[in-house]
Amino acid sequence: MEEHRRYVRIDEKAPITYTVIPYAKAKQYITSNISQGGMRFFVHDFIQKGSYLKIRPTFSRADVTIEALAELVWISKVPHSDRHEVGVKFVDIPSESADRLANYIRSFVNARPGTARNST
Repeated sequence: MEEHRRYVRIDEKAPITYTVIPYAKAKQYITSNISQGGMRFFVHDFIQKGSYLKIRPTFSRADVTIEALAELVWISKVPHSDRHEVGVKFVDIPSESADRLANYIRSFVNARPGTARNST
């Protein structure tokens, strides 16, 4: 089967702070994977598909933090848990954050050949 994903995706467990727009209370959890186009992570609360989130993951291994505005494109209840897994796509990411993210992903892939997958 041919892969049609646009961006390389890496498995990454990193702390993330997210705020559902327009709510002001930030919440924290852990990412599951990330690409230059978006990311997947877990949340405790149900969030409506199409919602916008301010996100701020921190990759402690490289001391890299990015900030972006993202749209929730899918949400799935984790069986036997109070958690949901969500997928977001970046809709506005400052160029400095985009550059940091691209460099981080590149260094991750170069350091661990065979650990990346193609992603949308």
